Amino acid sequence: MSLNVHTQTIGKHLLVRIGGAVDLETAPRLTHVLVDAAASAPNTTGMIIDLTHTTFFGASGLTVLARVASHRHDSGFSLAVIAPRHGIVRRVIAITQLMDMAPVTDTVLEAQRLLQAHHAGKWSALPRRRRFPDVLRPAP
Repeated sequence: MSLNVHTQTIGKHLLVRIGGAVDLETAPRLTHVLVDAAASAPNTTGMIIDLTHTTFFGASGLTVLARVASHRHDSGFSLAVIAPRHGIVRRVIAITQLMDMAPVTDTVLEAQRLLQAHHAGKWSALPRRRRFPDVLRPAP
């Protein structure tokens, strides 16, 4: 399966846009790309992973996100994820409670705002849990 990854720096944040399938075959490459991207951007304070154009997101993808979220948290480097509100990726992240490790948002601007709040010491005020119920409702 195919995986496309593009990175760019936006202010103090590293934006990683992922397209294609994240599965057993592509997850090791994605892990390598994320680690390299973070290492090559030492002046950034957070990473935004955009899964908007991800076509498949299996258990291997969840493992990658959990590892990145855990590592980023331990090193003080914050993480936010962008996934369409009514998409399957968002539902899988909600069901597996990965939203507790990193906020999941709809836009780059909202992700930046959440990461800035984290660095200002307002992490506990982030509205992560309230998004859980509407993720499980079918799209209108």
